[in-house]
Amino acid sequence: MDKLIALFGQRLRTLRKSRGLTLEQLGRASGVGYKHINEIERGAKVPSFEAIGRLAAALRAEPYELFLPERLGSKPADRNLRLLVAEIEKHGPPTVKTFLLDVLTSAQTLTRQE
Repeated sequence: MDKLIALFGQRLRTLRKSRGLTLEQLGRASGVGYKHINEIERGAKVPSFEAIGRLAAALRAEPYELFLPERLGSKPADRNLRLLVAEIEKHGPPTVKTFLLDVLTSAQTLTRQE
């Protein structure tokens, strides 16, 4: 579980920085304290569902995007997954987005077990 918390924090940091936001700016935009965001990014704290929703909205992202892998490899399956994610982002209904998140989570679990 600690690894998952750390991965979530890394993903949050990556999205924040890709949007050009400081901790303070994201804190003001989301209503979540910047010190708390820093602790989440370091994997020291686990955000509530409410905080995840607020952070996603402030980052102009869907909450599930905070759980997607940071990087996909160059294997054909990873390239196809990247294309699929992009298509779902553009046109996918919420149920498909939820399904994709479940699939990605399961795939990551299987990869770790190998």
